[in-house]
Amino acid sequence: FDDFRNDYSMKINDLYFGIQYRFKLFGSLLTPGIYTHNLSWYNSYTKQNIKKILLLPRFDFELETLGKIKFKYQLKVDMPGAYKYSYNYVINSFNTMYKGNTDLSNELYHELNLNYSYAIFGSRIYLYYNLSYIHKLTPVKNKFFIDETDTYFSPVNITQAENIFSSAFNFSKEWRKIYIRYSPVYSYNRYYEFVDDKLVLNKSNILINRYTLGTHYRNYPELEIGLEHNFYKNELDNGQNSLKFREFNPFANFEYNYKGFSLKTDYKLKLIKGEGNRDEPYHFLDASLIYNKEDKPFGIELSCTNILNTGFIESYYQSSYLYSHGFIYKQPRIWMIKLHYKL
Repeated sequence: FDDFRNDYSMKINDLYFGIQYRFKLFGSLLTPGIYTHNLSWYNSYTKQNIKKILLLPRFDFELETLGKIKFKYQLKVDMPGAYKYSYNYVINSFNTMYKGNTDLSNELYHELNLNYSYAIFGSRIYLYYNLSYIHKLTPVKNKFFIDETDTYFSPVNITQAENIFSSAFNFSKEWRKIYIRYSPVYSYNRYYEFVDDKLVLNKSNILINRYTLGTHYRNYPELEIGLEHNFYKNELDNGQNSLKFREFNPFANFEYNYKGFSLKTDYKLKLIKGEGNRDEPYHFLDASLIYNKEDKPFGIELSCTNILNTGFIESYYQSSYLYSHGFIYKQPRIWMIKLHYKL
């Protein structure tokens, strides 16, 4: 068991000081700044006391014209956790061992964030957009090797840059008691993984589109129907096949409140399309009935989850060294009676 014995202490300090200056220019608000980070970490096993000083800029920008724009840029530093400096193996989970790296250093990355919001209250139109981008200069990646059924990991710093991009948009429009919403989300990740001691470039794309049509009444039933159309693609540059699949998830929610009674139902259908998939839909239905008058502290609720008793959902995952096709098992149909009391 000597390979699993770790007896060391880590002292990781990040003493920083920053200054920012805020001023207005042509209706915009600008806030440039700079931060000084004094990093130090000491490992009692190696007796190394490493120190590093970094100057990290930051810039904020705000503008209100046709909507509100917020932009933020910052160069950031991130220190690994103390467990990543272990000099022997640590059992993470069944058949998975983790060994730290006493020479591990900090991560450094650029981060940009842009927000835009716009509202026309008379026409009840609302817009929101968010864009974020992370450029990692010195990522920490896990090397691995497999010995029969056991997997071993160890972290290292690499000099190959990685990119993470994501954007989200939301549009909503209301006509009296009816509303529509469109909410797409896109993410792109360009990252590296070790395969047989070689770095392999991976690219993942995820696109999620959500369409919603609903009503909001005070004295009448409320209904919301919609569709989620999701697209997933993972490309591997090591000669293996890419993983591609789509999801179609229509849904419907119903709620009706009348004289202390509240009836709610949630329905969702999940259909996965792709190579090797079953192409069979998964149905999920939950419902609850609550009785609770506004002037009374007591209430009672009858609820049922997974009414259609769906057993499982298929799941997919692929990396440079692993392809996983599994099943997520759902809890069976459950009936519950709940008593409520408002304090």
